[in-house]
Amino acid sequence: MREELIQEFSMRVTQASRSELVVIMYEIILKDMEYAKETFAKGDTATYEKELTHAGRFVNELMAALDYSIGLSYHLMSLYIFANKQLTAAKVQKQPELLDSVTDIFEKLLTGYQKVSE
Repeated sequence: MREELIQEFSMRVTQASRSELVVIMYEIILKDMEYAKETFAKGDTATYEKELTHAGRFVNELMAALDYSIGLSYHLMSLYIFANKQLTAAKVQKQPELLDSVTDIFEKLLTGYQKVSE
């Protein structure tokens, strides 16, 4: 991820509520995938893999933070597992097009979560 984005996200995290942290994590995952695609197109597979690994860490954090006393958590877990598999496949197979479905999922989750948080 670009240095200026890291600084922006770091500042936001220090001031974020718990629900805002989820939004920030979704945004980081989306930015990581976007940057991964850009670097892959330039032939930089090392950075591509690094960005996808970073996105995967955030997906794992989201999975670990789920509260299973809430039924929605089981549905979110299914989405996160799928996203993690796609991130891994895109990295191993060097197929950035596999990220499109993950991007769609996190864009929808981000939009929905922002509406609920307002």
